[in-house]
Amino acid sequence: IVVAVAVLALVLVLVAVVHAALQRPTVRQAVRAALERVGLMATYQEGPVYRARIDAQRAANPTLPEGCVVLLGDSLMEGFEASETAARGWVNRGISGDRVRHVDARLEVSVLEAPCADVALLVGINDVQHEHTAPAEVGRDIEDLVRRIEESGRRVFLHTLPAPEPPHEGLVGSVKELNGLLRASPEVARRAVLVDLEEILAPLPRRTRDGIHLTPEAYEAWTRALAKTLRPD
Repeated sequence: IVVAVAVLALVLVLVAVVHAALQRPTVRQAVRAALERVGLMATYQEGPVYRARIDAQRAANPTLPEGCVVLLGDSLMEGFEASETAARGWVNRGISGDRVRHVDARLEVSVLEAPCADVALLVGINDVQHEHTAPAEVGRDIEDLVRRIEESGRRVFLHTLPAPEPPHEGLVGSVKELNGLLRASPEVARRAVLVDLEEILAPLPRRTRDGIHLTPEAYEAWTRALAKTLRPD
């Protein structure tokens, strides 16, 4: 009986520790990513809401103007104000939560079937943050994605990642390593125009509202820089 009580007490302590740990968003995200990787949890990209978004992009492609600009990536790209992108003729195809492989998987619909001439690409933060993928591997995947887009005859405007801020300062090293690899990549230099978003936003006193996602002021600075790069005077 004494042993049984001790085991039960230990189990209850472990349950309490796990429960407390799961209250932290970073822990929850890491656990979800691990379960997704081994197939024990369906990913958002496998669900009906995500598929509906891709279907909506496919349906919209014939209505897009010839030579349009596609904004491609994750939630950082998706966060642009719709009124701002519409006024500039930019088509926003950022989807929150996407990793590089997800963008690659939907490239046919999001870009190749669209009549776009230019693609502004920003992706990679979710690979680094949620899946803890090594920056070198993320960099290689981004190079492959850039190659696919460029070989389709479109111009690629590849962005470096914004530097994370508290409470995500632990990601700064990985983000800076990835950005350095993209800046030094011969493949990127040959196939893309590099938009150094990390440097563009560096002068701002506060770039993010939660350590990752950008403030309105950051989007304003980014919009000005991207517009100038796409259509230099």
